[in-house]
Amino acid sequence: MDHKLTLTRHRRFTCDNVAVCVFGLEGKSFEESNFEFRELGQFLAPESVQSIKFALTMIVPNLTNLFSVKVIPKEVDDRLIQIVSQTIEYRKSNKIVRNDFMDLVSQLEYSDTQNSLVEIAAHLTAFFIEGFETSSVVMSYALYELARNEDSQEKLRNEIQDVLEKHNGIFSYDALQEMTFLDACLYETLRLHPTSGFQPKTCTERHELESTNPEYAPLSVTIEPGTPIILPVLALHMDPKHYPDPEKFIPERFSKDNNYNYVFLAFGIGPRSCVGMYAFHIKTLKCW
Repeated sequence: MDHKLTLTRHRRFTCDNVAVCVFGLEGKSFEESNFEFRELGQFLAPESVQSIKFALTMIVPNLTNLFSVKVIPKEVDDRLIQIVSQTIEYRKSNKIVRNDFMDLVSQLEYSDTQNSLVEIAAHLTAFFIEGFETSSVVMSYALYELARNEDSQEKLRNEIQDVLEKHNGIFSYDALQEMTFLDACLYETLRLHPTSGFQPKTCTERHELESTNPEYAPLSVTIEPGTPIILPVLALHMDPKHYPDPEKFIPERFSKDNNYNYVFLAFGIGPRSCVGMYAFHIKTLKCW
């Protein structure tokens, strides 16, 4: 099957998923080729100009601030705020409660109505960004790796079949939680194909780093507050010191039988780590 066609289908699926879970609206990306949410998501595609702007904000934030580079186009900003306003008003008028992300953020307290709409739209847009393009890319790579590794594919098929039989054929949330090898396959996919090959950070406290390599000891480096730092995610994931045979797709690395003592940064780390991590059994995994 054509890779671009497959990726397009995955994008439509994740677009529909985000539209329902975040905005409480039916996506209809498969029924309508020019559906609005799909068009709003186009600016997130890797081949778009906006992706270049997004990369610049991560690599040289001062330069983008100097030239007032906007990652999200104004027309997209305005339309998302309008969607939020119309949805909140419709739910209030019709006394609709969906217990979704829209309900959650709309209940927060804000200083005034206009700022509340902007802040709610900002929260929802962040969720939209996190859940649309990145998820579709991970799905594509996961299917690619499973197609290349038939043993893992067969093992995953058997697990899904066994779990569904246990739950009378119902694909529920509880059933999904029992599919631990599925989690392992996704972790291993993210190790080999992280959605971001690096992560920019800023040092907040003075820190002394000392080399653990006897060839360079007693070399030490002092990192001062405000120093920009780049974490080489892909390099760490492909380091044989942390992952033996790093180029091979081996989901068992992340099985519950292992100690999880791996360097894994696919979701980031710290207070601004990716919200997508909560879709996994992240509590059982040490993320360094």
